[in-house]
Amino acid sequence: MARARPGRGSDQFPLRLPEGLRDRIKAYAAYQGRSMNEEIVRILEREFPEPLAGGERIGELLEMLGALQAGKATDEGISKLAASLHDTIEGIYSGRVTGFDQETRRDISNRYQEWQEREFERQSDKAAAEYDAVEEVSLQRTGRSEKFVYEDGSVGPQYGKGSPPADIPPDEEFPLFILDEDDK
Repeated sequence: MARARPGRGSDQFPLRLPEGLRDRIKAYAAYQGRSMNEEIVRILEREFPEPLAGGERIGELLEMLGALQAGKATDEGISKLAASLHDTIEGIYSGRVTGFDQETRRDISNRYQEWQEREFERQSDKAAAEYDAVEEVSLQRTGRSEKFVYEDGSVGPQYGKGSPPADIPPDEEFPLFILDEDDK
C-alpha cells in the first residue's frame, strides 16, 4: 500500500486520467476561476454524497425544530431546518438515509414524487445555485451537467462546435447539424 508523502494528507493519491481529460478539467476549472482540485472535488462530492443514518438525521431535525419552537426562530434557522428536512426526505427516497423499512420508504417515495411535481420550479432554482452557468445550459438542453473543452482550449457549449452557445435560450430553435444542399 502506498504511503502519503511527508507533509501530505493520507487521503491524497495519484490519479491516472484518460488521455486529454486532465487538459479538459484544467481548462474548465480555469474558465470558472477554480483550481483543478476544487473542480474535481466539487463534482465528486455532488456525485458521491455521504450516506446518513435515519435515526441520527431525524434526531437532528427534532433538535432544530425544538430550538425554533423555543422562540429562537431566525430566518437562517428556518432555512436550515427546511433544507435539512428536504435533504432527509430526498435521502430516504433515494436510499442515502438508511434505517427505514420498504413500506415506509415506498410511502415516502410516493409522497416525495407528488411533492416534486408541485415544487418543480423551486427545485429548478435550487439546482441553479449548485451548477455554474455552462452546466446550467447543458442541463437545460440535455438533462446532464456535461461541459466541453475544445481542442483550441475554448469551453462550451459553443456555436459551431456541435452544441448551442450559452446565450441562446433552450426554447429557441438552434440548428445542430447543417446539411449541404445535396443532403436535403
